[in-house]
Amino acid sequence: MAKNKEVCIAILILLIFNFMNLVLVKAISIDEESSEKVELMYIYLVSKASYLDISSNTATIRATLKAKSNVDKVLITSRLQKKVNGEWKTIEAWTVSKNGYSCSLEKTKSVSKGYEYRVFSTMKSYKGDKSESVASFSEVVKY
Repeated sequence: MAKNKEVCIAILILLIFNFMNLVLVKAISIDEESSEKVELMYIYLVSKASYLDISSNTATIRATLKAKSNVDKVLITSRLQKKVNGEWKTIEAWTVSKNGYSCSLEKTKSVSKGYEYRVFSTMKSYKGDKSESVASFSEVVKY
């Protein structure tokens, strides 16, 4: 009888721990027929983009950032990345910053055939002691 009681208590404890590990998730469905658009709201950013073109073993990396006109400074760091064994590895990175509200970066780099490449850019805009950071990815290019 005592053994049955111990087994019941053990099962009860296991059930309690299982319920404690459950996480409730609320999913919000966006109706495709809805006229409402879901958009990211940026404080300082107007537009951002990263591009990658590969031709004749040369990758051309481009990134652009435009912020609101009241921004003091903008900065772009772009990384050319290559997929190796399922992971993105940075081959080279470049940074450019400008006083004002717009900035662009254009660089070239030799690449090897047989890989997937992308550009991953982090972009930052500064207004006084405040800043906003965003990420931008190019399309993946198989070369």
